[in-house]
Amino acid sequence: MNIVFNYDNHTRGGNHISELEYIKKRKKRLVVREKDPEVWYTNYKNSKDIHWKDAFLNQLNKSLYKHKAPEFLLYSDIKTNFTMKVNVLWIYSGYDIGIAKSAAKLTLKIELFDNNTNQIIETIHIKKAYGENTDHDNESKFPNLRLVQNAFKTAGFKLAITLQRVFNKK
Repeated sequence: MNIVFNYDNHTRGGNHISELEYIKKRKKRLVVREKDPEVWYTNYKNSKDIHWKDAFLNQLNKSLYKHKAPEFLLYSDIKTNFTMKVNVLWIYSGYDIGIAKSAAKLTLKIELFDNNTNQIIETIHIKKAYGENTDHDNESKFPNLRLVQNAFKTAGFKLAITLQRVFNKK
């Protein structure tokens, strides 16, 4: 099954600001701290375009492996009957500064499409997937990006639990 990710119209943080506003505020904060905002932005784009998706997909496939479920593929050229669209609705990046921390949080709406009819056949909501860092994660240059990655991993696991119920009924 193919998977596509949609970040259009997602909001960020507790105030549900747009992604553009979030990026602008984040870059401004980095300039004040005399850090290069473009280094952060490059890491942010890589996380969003690669790492977060991989974390979700790898956890989903790993969790479903024993159920002989179909493999989920990101942007595959293989013709399949179904596509899963992961709509990212909200991301809270969280923080971990040693003495205080807050988990990252995600809200997703997942739509399963029949590729032959282009009809939505199922919608699954993941209201909150949390991501926390290990000590190793905090050694990364931008631990809050890793927090979000871990939240995507949790979301993949939550989806797998939902899908396992379907496979167990067979």
